[in-house]
Amino acid sequence: MKEDLLQSLRVEFEGLKDKVSKHNKEAEELSLLLKENNVSRFVELSKTDVKKILKKESYEEKVEELLSIYIEYLNSVNECTNGIYCHLGSDLPIYLMKTGKYYVAKIINPFKKSEKGSLYKNLECSIDSVVLPMSKKDEFEKEHIIIDTKDYDSTQKEFVINAIQLGQEEAVKRIIKKYKKQ
Repeated sequence: MKEDLLQSLRVEFEGLKDKVSKHNKEAEELSLLLKENNVSRFVELSKTDVKKILKKESYEEKVEELLSIYIEYLNSVNECTNGIYCHLGSDLPIYLMKTGKYYVAKIINPFKKSEKGSLYKNLECSIDSVVLPMSKKDEFEKEHIIIDTKDYDSTQKEFVINAIQLGQEEAVKRIIKKYKKQ
């Protein structure tokens, strides 16, 4: 992903920590005030929705919400910069149309006569999916970083979190070390 997008993700997550922390402090303060009957401060705080303030927020839940928004965005744009592809299957029945170096292919009904192929999805943006005939599989795998994962979505989330917290280079290293296809 591009560095400016990664930087805005970091800023967003730092702001989220502060927001959750502030909210939880207000919730605790409001609970104490309700017990002590300190009316003036209670009235000041109650201008907002009291039930909403009293409900403690979880940083993890907020991170999940924010991550889902950013991953949805990443999946809708083609800002893939690391060339990491998840191998999602081989021996799939495909229909091929050659366009340049690779093929535009789609998975078809397995009962129709067809060529066999492999499916790959870019780790950073799922919009970048590649279906290749088996004859082009080795060539593609030599030109790209290929990882094997059972769960594309959680691996993508892991990559984004590592990129935010540790930087893209370290995130790439960790993903490759953990999932690199042998």
